[in-house]
Amino acid sequence: MTLSLLDILESKINNSSNHITPLDGVGIKKEIKKTKKLNDTGYKFYTTFGHMSPLGENLRSSYDPSYSFGFVLDLPQSFSLFKKDWKLSVSTKHTRFNNNNVNAGPSAVSFSMLDFMTHVKTELGPVLLNLGLGITDGRTTTNTGNTNRQTALSMKFDIGYQIIKEKDFDLVLNMSLQETLLGPLSSNNSDKTSTELMGINLQFGKKIKF
Repeated sequence: MTLSLLDILESKINNSSNHITPLDGVGIKKEIKKTKKLNDTGYKFYTTFGHMSPLGENLRSSYDPSYSFGFVLDLPQSFSLFKKDWKLSVSTKHTRFNNNNVNAGPSAVSFSMLDFMTHVKTELGPVLLNLGLGITDGRTTTNTGNTNRQTALSMKFDIGYQIIKEKDFDLVLNMSLQETLLGPLSSNNSDKTSTELMGINLQFGKKIKF
């Protein structure tokens, strides 16, 4: 009787101390699922919560400090300048200031700002330097129920400190200075003003993977 090569190999495997057990279809899928890793897209998403205080006289004399809420998306794109690596990001932030003297004749009850900005930032150890430029949608609500809307250019400078910097998670304490070329309008015919703001916020960042 002539043994085939397959018979010889099977005999050797079965007689050895190391038995080979083939995986069925379900087992293979389980093994693949265990070893599969999510790919880093290069994007990082931040949620920001903070406090904003008016610096300019047009807000500081009549409006209370406010809270801010927003989002930041770090992009995978970057460039080199002054021997530093600068990363790109985009952001949006909402702030609403309430007038603390609404009973003194016709005036604005509240003034809200919605920012859309593009940023460049670089790292100096745990310190982050961030420059932003974009547009702000400003809305003034008066005590007569009218809403006066305007859009203008905004510039921003941030200094942040990385409290936590892990592979997939960041926590940043951030201080910002912002100049916006609009301000509260008691009517559409009011004189245009600019607004200076100072803020402090916490940014919670998480890498986006899939």
